[in-house]
Amino acid sequence: MEKKTIVKLLRLCIFFIIANLPFLTMTHLLGIETFLDSFQHPDSYHYLKNNNIVGLGQKTGYIILMKPPHLDNYLCEGDRILYRSTDETVECRIVHSIQIKPEETTYFMTTANENSFVEPISEYQILGKTTGIIDDNPWNVLSIQIWSLTIEKLNAVSLFLNP
Repeated sequence: MEKKTIVKLLRLCIFFIIANLPFLTMTHLLGIETFLDSFQHPDSYHYLKNNNIVGLGQKTGYIILMKPPHLDNYLCEGDRILYRSTDETVECRIVHSIQIKPEETTYFMTTANENSFVEPISEYQILGKTTGIIDDNPWNVLSIQIWSLTIEKLNAVSLFLNP
C-alpha cells in the first residue's frame, strides 16, 4: 500500500514539473519580476516575431514588448525600445537621453555601435520597451505561446490573492 502511494506521489510530482516547464522557461528568459508583472498587467505585454527589425540580429526570434499606459514613467536612459521611424520601418534602439518639454517628450537613440546617433523620436512613435529577446527554437515558441495564452485567458493572480 505504501509503495503505491509513493508511486502516485512521484507521478504527481513529475506531472507538476512537466506542466510547469513552459513557465519555468519564461521565468528564466524574462526574469521573475517581469514574469509576475505580466500576470498583473496582461494588456501591457506582447510578443513579436522578428521580421527584419532594424537594430536586431537575424538570429533573434521573438521580442517581448512592454507597452505600459504611460511610457514616460517606464522609459529611462539605457532602455532598449521598439519604435516606428519616420520612413515607417520598425527599429530597435537604445535610449541615450530624454528631453522633456511641457508639450512633448523627445528621445535620442544610439545605433548598434553606440558611437553614432539616429534622429530623435517622439512618444507617439514608440511601440514599447523590450523586456526580452528570445531565440527562435520550438521550445521557446511553445513557452511563449503558453505564457501569452495564460496571461490573457487566466487571471492567475486572483487565484492567489483573493481568499
